[in-house]
Amino acid sequence: MKSVQKYAVMLYGSNYLFAKDNVPPRKYAFFVWRCVEADSKAEAEAIALQRVRDYPYDSCFICNAEDDPPVLQVKEVREGYGDLQPPGSGYIYFGEGDDEEPPKGFFAKLRRKFSRVTYREW
Repeated sequence: MKSVQKYAVMLYGSNYLFAKDNVPPRKYAFFVWRCVEADSKAEAEAIALQRVRDYPYDSCFICNAEDDPPVLQVKEVREGYGDLQPPGSGYIYFGEGDDEEPPKGFFAKLRRKFSRVTYREW
């Protein structure tokens, strides 16, 4: 019998059209780490994806049209939690648009930041 393993899963969400109060809806992207226990890497990915999909957005809501859905994908999976504490990190949001794409090197900087802060054990 295989034992349950701990995984840290980095997810990237894009094309999320959020509406809040009386502010016009706006598209955002985000990164978030989720700590999960699973029998395999594939199961860890599935659990992390479902947790973010089920996240209750209390102060805003997602209002994408059916033909323009938000996209959620796994960017990285690591064994162990490192210094992360369940459920994982907070969301790192940035606006989407022609002039609001992540700056060049954003993904590499994000990985380096977490390498220093959360991955000392790995």
